[in-house]
Amino acid sequence: MLLIFRVDGGYSIGMGHISRCIVLAKYIRSNSSVKIIFVTRDFKPSIDWIKKEGFKFRTLAQEIDFITDARITAGFLKNDRGVVITDLPRLKEKYLVTLAKNKNKFKIVCLDSFGLNESVADSIVNPSIVRTWHPLGGYKYNARYFLGPDYWILGSAFRLYHTKKKQINKKVKNVLISLGGSQTGNNISRVISSLLKFREGLKITVVIGPAFKGFKVPKGSGDNKIVLKRNIRNLARLIFEADMGIVCAGFTLYEAACLGLPCLVMNKVAHQLETARRFEELGIAKLIGPLGKFKKSTLKKEFERLAVSQTIRQRMSRNGKELVDGRGTERVWRIINNSLRKL
Repeated sequence: MLLIFRVDGGYSIGMGHISRCIVLAKYIRSNSSVKIIFVTRDFKPSIDWIKKEGFKFRTLAQEIDFITDARITAGFLKNDRGVVITDLPRLKEKYLVTLAKNKNKFKIVCLDSFGLNESVADSIVNPSIVRTWHPLGGYKYNARYFLGPDYWILGSAFRLYHTKKKQINKKVKNVLISLGGSQTGNNISRVISSLLKFREGLKITVVIGPAFKGFKVPKGSGDNKIVLKRNIRNLARLIFEADMGIVCAGFTLYEAACLGLPCLVMNKVAHQLETARRFEELGIAKLIGPLGKFKKSTLKKEFERLAVSQTIRQRMSRNGKELVDGRGTERVWRIINNSLRKL
């Protein structure tokens, strides 16, 4: 049996899709003997990450069209039977239709975020908190749908730390900044400079991803300690130990919720705004605004408001842990394994 992960990373789409597929693949590798191959567009940070984790891979040209992409991906199965797992942003149903022409040899499990309807895939896993991104109905192809944060894929460390009690300190001293694996240094510098005037003695930990572009520590750091962490594969410990977080409304926001970290959240791209709003409605995070256009005064004001209120941060922490329990990876593997058994 063979599992093919069809997934991309890049400066425009970030590295979250690559990250969760690697987490899922590592879990499967430790719990089965199934063969695993990644198929990804030729983006060096993605390939380097896959190689470092010890997985086989095949590359596609950056400019490849979706029909050729689907045909080549299906061809990698050759004489094997197995499951193709897709994790592609804004995936079009036409891609899956092309992929499914040889479907008698394999099953398709689609990791989706934006509500594929009437899909030819065998299973759709949509872990988004935004209900309008869930399928609206139809289901004429009899696909099975698994919806909501119960299916959010997280590493084993998150499952472990979720069981531990998160300490919400009266005074905020340790702040975590994680703005995505393909973030630019300018935005991080603006966030840090917004915090430096708040109080002295902060420890600011900045997570820099594999597709990161340039960063300079802002002047006037004073007694604040700024620590850079490059290419962190597992944020669990850093998130668990932080008092507050400043993150984008992507994968890291769900990770922070799982471990009960109160967060200020910004949207890097337009669709993340809906995620951020939903987290704010549930009392898990506070929305600041677009990452590239946020006002320093707004960030400073909201940071101060949360930092001085232990009660609000405790409530945010509880709400986050109730939403994401950290066991989504196990659930998704059961879905994939069930597909394998039907071959």
